[in-house]
Amino acid sequence: MELLAVELLSRWQFGFTAAIHILFPSISIGLSFWLVYWYYRYLKTENEAYIKLYNFWKKIFAVGFGLGIVSGTVMTFEFGLNWSRYAHAVGPILGVIISMEVITAFFLEAGFIGIMLYAGKRVSKKVMFLATCMVALGTLMSMTWIMSANSWMQTPEGYEFVNGQFLPKDWMAIIFNKSFVIRLLHIVLGVALTSTLVVNGVSAYYLLKKRDVYIHRRVFNQAMVFLTILIPFQLYVGDETALLIGLEGGQTGKLLALEGHFNDESADWLIAIDANQKEQKNNWQFGIPKLGGLLINKDPNKPIPGLNNVPIENQPPVNTIFYTFRIMFFIAILIYIFVFAGLFARVRGTFFTSKFLQKFAVYMSPIGFVAIVCGWLTAEIGRQPFVVYGLLRTDEAYSMLTEKQVAITLSMIILIYAFAIIMYLRYFQKQVRVGLK
Repeated sequence: MELLAVELLSRWQFGFTAAIHILFPSISIGLSFWLVYWYYRYLKTENEAYIKLYNFWKKIFAVGFGLGIVSGTVMTFEFGLNWSRYAHAVGPILGVIISMEVITAFFLEAGFIGIMLYAGKRVSKKVMFLATCMVALGTLMSMTWIMSANSWMQTPEGYEFVNGQFLPKDWMAIIFNKSFVIRLLHIVLGVALTSTLVVNGVSAYYLLKKRDVYIHRRVFNQAMVFLTILIPFQLYVGDETALLIGLEGGQTGKLLALEGHFNDESADWLIAIDANQKEQKNNWQFGIPKLGGLLINKDPNKPIPGLNNVPIENQPPVNTIFYTFRIMFFIAILIYIFVFAGLFARVRGTFFTSKFLQKFAVYMSPIGFVAIVCGWLTAEIGRQPFVVYGLLRTDEAYSMLTEKQVAITLSMIILIYAFAIIMYLRYFQKQVRVGLK
């Protein structure tokens, strides 16, 4: 029982650490490309509005960037401390990939972020633009390496298993495993949507307050255009990601758990369930008749396959990933509604004057973070009971620590990360209150 408690606490610790960490790259990676855009527009137009936007958001980016590095570093320590058997098994592969992230992405970011943040007028505008581009490229490269490592855990390829370790056999197959490209595109679109919603919400706030209206009308318009372009692509890529991992990637259990059916009798698309995994049935369920068959099988009368086709010992926690996936999906639908509200306001000629649309934008600004975290939980919990899918089970991967040891570190991490989140939000609020200079 003690080992089960240690495993559970270790999973909670890593899950909490990763869920909080992902919030900071979600804003900083997307913002880095907004900064590139604004500085480029400043170079081309000499319009002071763009440099004011650049300087305002650069501060918010910098703090989020720093917290992202610190919170991410904690995760690497947890690999060795809480998941030593996992680290031993995958070290020859994932250790190299993570090292490549440090050698390429981190060094690129570290080499140019000092210029971007502190050089000011000490360097030319072209050098400042180059530094901004390099930092943005570094953040993208960092995400690329991390997603390659994580995707290999989802769809492992190019390895040989020798003496309890995964050894590299084909690095191209390892890095460019079958789920890597689609999952990378999915997360890039996700962080782009998240940062754009934040930028859009802040601009809407200033419009409501009638502060720097000329500048923020422009940003509000740009952000709405980007959202209108991004959200259809994200829905398509998200659907393709689920199908690829569930079918080609072999994670049938994850795909079936997302639908919430235990048997092959229903074609309903379920909205809410109470899954009883022990008895392999839903205690109750609510859904839309025949929609599931239409979406999954392209036939409204064809039942959706049930999760009881997968051995119960290989099934992921159904209730958890069913609802994290539904939350993510309904957030995407809400963004669609928001985008259509913007289009409707344009047609009516009230796009810049609609208080409803501006308040809608303010309330929508944090929702991308919820979707990002729910997407991560869906992907990672849906991979259970494996850490390397189909090859290394979670109960074979954690360290032989005591329950007390893990409980103490988990408590400390929750307190420290909660403090970091609160301080970042207070800093963000302070910057918004001060406004453009």
